[in-house]
Amino acid sequence: LDSTSTESLNVTASFHTSTGKKSPTERPVFCVYCRGAHKPAKCKSVTDQQKRYDIIKNEGRCFNCLGRHKVSNCTSKFRCRQCKQKHHTTLCKPKENTDEKDAAKSTVHA
Repeated sequence: LDSTSTESLNVTASFHTSTGKKSPTERPVFCVYCRGAHKPAKCKSVTDQQKRYDIIKNEGRCFNCLGRHKVSNCTSKFRCRQCKQKHHTTLCKPKENTDEKDAAKSTVHA
């Protein structure tokens, strides 16, 4: 082998080991609704959907990923886990059951 081919063989392998400690590049988990040390989905302080919506709107956050940009600029591929629309699952408003709504409409009151 000539010197040019041995130079191209100088490869360094790197291995990832976990010590259980967070690296300096990892962001700490915090709740955008109450500033607690938990994920927004685990928030027990702010559970009202309208209050959550208002907090996100007032802080100018993204309704999809809760980041600091507009939802129109969001590059996240994630969608609501309940309805698959482009908003964070913690902001999803439960829809009325259409079967119950139809049954209520068809009920004749005498």
